[in-house]
Formats: sequence, C-alpha cells, structure tokens
Amino acid sequence: MSMTNVSEYLTIPKDRIYVNPSDEFYINYLKPYYVITKDGQYLFACTQKGRRPDRVFYMVPNDYRLGTGQRSFDIDTGRAIYSIVMDYLREIPPIIMSDGIQGENGYEVGLRTIVSIANPHSAYISWMGKMMVFPPKENVKPSCYNFIIPEKLPEKYIKEIKKVWPEYNENEPLSLYDFTEMENDSRRVLNLGINYFGGAFKKPNLTMVWNKGESDNMISFHAGLSESSVIIGLSGTGKTTLTVGPNLEQDDAVLGKVISKEDKIVDVKLVGLEAASFAKSEGLSEKSPEYQGLMKSKDGKHIVLAMNIDCEGVDYVKKEINGYLVEVPIATGEVGSLLCKSYEKSGTTNGRFIFLFSDLNSSWAKKDKYLRNFVLSFKRYDIFNPIVKVTNPLMAVAFDSACESIITSAVSGKIP
Repeated sequence: MSMTNVSEYLTIPKDRIYVNPSDEFYINYLKPYYVITKDGQYLFACTQKGRRPDRVFYMVPNDYRLGTGQRSFDIDTGRAIYSIVMDYLREIPPIIMSDGIQGENGYEVGLRTIVSIANPHSAYISWMGKMMVFPPKENVKPSCYNFIIPEKLPEKYIKEIKKVWPEYNENEPLSLYDFTEMENDSRRVLNLGINYFGGAFKKPNLTMVWNKGESDNMISFHAGLSESSVIIGLSGTGKTTLTVGPNLEQDDAVLGKVISKEDKIVDVKLVGLEAASFAKSEGLSEKSPEYQGLMKSKDGKHIVLAMNIDCEGVDYVKKEINGYLVEVPIATGEVGSLLCKSYEKSGTTNGRFIFLFSDLNSSWAKKDKYLRNFVLSFKRYDIFNPIVKVTNPLMAVAFDSACESIITSAVSGKIP
C-alpha cells in the first residue's frame, strides 16, 4: 500500500489523504455547508462560537517555566495520548494535510496542519487556514505540527485514552501542546473536539510559532502592524480597525527581532506572521475600515470566507449531514447581504471573516519594518483613547504579557 509521510510519528495511506488542496477543491467539497451571499462571501457556521481555553495543557522540558495559569501535563501520559490518536489517524478518517509558512522573509517557520475530515464539514478549517498562512516553500520544512480532530473519537480510542488518563472527558474540547523537543526545533499540538477555527488552527499555530520565536530571542507581540507602528491589544480591542488601510501589514501576530550593538538594543525589526485577517464582524458598517476587506468578494475575483454572521434570507440550523450533527446556514429565500449588527440568527457577536492583507495593501510584505511607535489598547472604544506609547522593547513585551491575562470576546462562554 502506498503511504504518505506526515511526520516522524505518522504515515497515512495515500488514498485517504488530500495534500495542499486548491480553492476549487474546497468550493466543491464543502457545498453542503455554506451559502454564497449576495456580495460573494462564502458563509459557514460552527457549533462552537469561540475559543475554549479551559482545557489546554502543555508538555514541556523539565527546566522550562510555564506562565501563570498555564497547566503542565505529564510527559509520559501525554505521549501515550498522542500515540493513541496517531493510531486513529493512521487507521480511520480521511485527512487533509496542508503545509504553509508563518512569518515573512527573514524568519519563516514551516507549518504542517493535519485535519481529520471524518466529518466533511471540518474541511472548512483547512480552507480558512490556507488563507491565513503564507504559501509553502520547498526549502522551508515543517517544524510545527497541528493535529486537528474535531469529531468525537470512536469508543475504542476513548477507552484507550482513559486507561492512561482517567480524567479524559471526550465531550470537552482539549488542546495538548508538546514542546518537549523544542531544543530540536520540533513542536506539535493535538486538538481534540474543537470545530471553531480560531481554537483549532489560528491560536494553536501562533502559540507554537511565538514559542519558537521567543526561543530564538525574539519578542512576541499579539498586535497589529501598520508601517512601523505596533498596536497591541486582545481580541476585540480594535487592532484590526486601527491597522486596516493602505499601510496595513498585520492585524494580530508579530515577532520582533532585537538588533543589538555593543550589548545595547539599537533597533527591533518587525516580522509579520500571517497572510490574512480573521476579523470580527460585530458592529461593522460601510464606514468601518474592515468593510473594504469584507466586500472584496463583490468583484468575483477575491475569496472572502465568513462564519457565524447573520445574513438576509438565511437561517442557521442544526442538521445531520454524512452522519454528523452540524450547524449550517440555510437559505430561506433570496440570499442577501451580511448583517453585522444583528446577532439573533447566528447566536453570537463573535462573527468572523477572512480577507487577505494583500487585497488592501498592494505593497504588503514587500519592505522591511522597524519598531518606531508602540500603542497599547486595554479595552474597546468607539474612538481610540487613551493611547500609551512605549519606546523600550523590554517594556513593550512586559505590557503585552500583562494584557494577555484578560478574558476577551473571542472566548466562548465568557463575558468580555
């Protein structure tokens, strides 16, 4: 039997794996799960409306210090769980394997994402992920691996996990990071039972890449980037609104490469990590800067993916498709435009859409950027105020770390 090598831990028969599928593949494969709006966006839904940070664990080297609130996990137990899940992937579901890069020229991190599509709806995660990262390169090999299994595991594998970890709850989402091989430039994460794109793909991948950057003595920023200005803030605090425009570079994830001379910091080179915005739709209007990105699909040449947003002529329903209960948008008449100030049908204010940065900035990622201005936002304002300017790079990362303890609107079941 011909096999595809996924990682050092996993090979899968070629007849069960799709490698780096095209947009056309996703358009056809996912037809039962989306509607196309009047303005050309592909509109999806998912049952989880935000991230679930309450079931996240880390396997780390013995001398590695985790941050406040981060929970360690026994290495032997964690490796046994990985082995069981690798057996499942090897034996049962069809798979999408997608390669990409997080980071611009000068700091490119190879990323490989493996998504189980036992439930075909889960392929939407891979499609969104394809837009969020830079295209793969032959000379940039994967060093970060994300194994995503949104469906509940079969009973056989659940029982095996509970033998090694009796506390396992198959009805609760779980993220398990393995950083034990970080000194060998290898990181991986296992995501079980997560069907929200932000929780399954975006956040875990950035966590691995930020960790790698910090190991390489870089500064990680949860921030937007416009020219030489870094705008730090949590989800929903205004990063995208403040960075979208002709000078947009990033709206969420940045690394800073510290440049020293004679043991003194003289500059910080900024590296953007993503290729697209996973933007919030809440309250959006024609006057909002992000609206340009949302409407890029109107010309029929640009792909914009949306999820969990109210829409004219559309209801959200839960139904069984291919043996799995899923939430999908259903046309109830003529499908109109997205309603970004209405939340009744979608049941959430955390609606999202993805557009490419290059769609709004023709010179995106084509020039070097250096830290000149630093802005920090703790909460959302209609008019951005107050502003804090920080010029010391070490103080900047300290502020960033302090902010990251705040619960935000992107977290499911929490009050922002």
